[in-house]
Amino acid sequence: MKKKTIFLVCLLSFVPYFTHAEEKTRDQRENEMAESAIFWTLVSKDAADDIQAELGLIVIGVKNSADALKRLVKLMRYRMDAGLSEDYTCYVLDKGKEVLTYLEGVRPDELVKQCQVEFESRKHQNRQLFEKIQLSDVCYSSIQIKERIQSLVEGIHSGQRCMNGDF
Repeated sequence: MKKKTIFLVCLLSFVPYFTHAEEKTRDQRENEMAESAIFWTLVSKDAADDIQAELGLIVIGVKNSADALKRLVKLMRYRMDAGLSEDYTCYVLDKGKEVLTYLEGVRPDELVKQCQVEFESRKHQNRQLFEKIQLSDVCYSSIQIKERIQSLVEGIHSGQRCMNGDF
């Protein structure tokens, strides 16, 4: 009888969680996985993993949902290498005015904080993977993010685009 009571109490304690838990859409789940792929590629520093980051960027970059546009803009918190960074720029410029309000609403300090929290949380869970990785290897500074925002906003206002074959 005692075991049944404990089981029921445990089971019922989860009911409020499940009834109020916000279920994510498929789009949100895909975008989260894509973002995660980019993060882990930056942590691994392995050129063989670059394709995962590129695929992650493609998944987010080709979509026009509000969640994808927000995430696309917020990816600028990551220190992307030259090729990935160019592709990122092309995706943002390609979105043009659709992404402009998200760009103009970005708070660089919040993106830095978000990246720091992600980094520290994942580092705490996977210490071995982070032995030779510093925060600055993965996350941009507030100044770098501000410069990137300015550059992208100016590019969108001037109608700058990448050639279709560039990304």
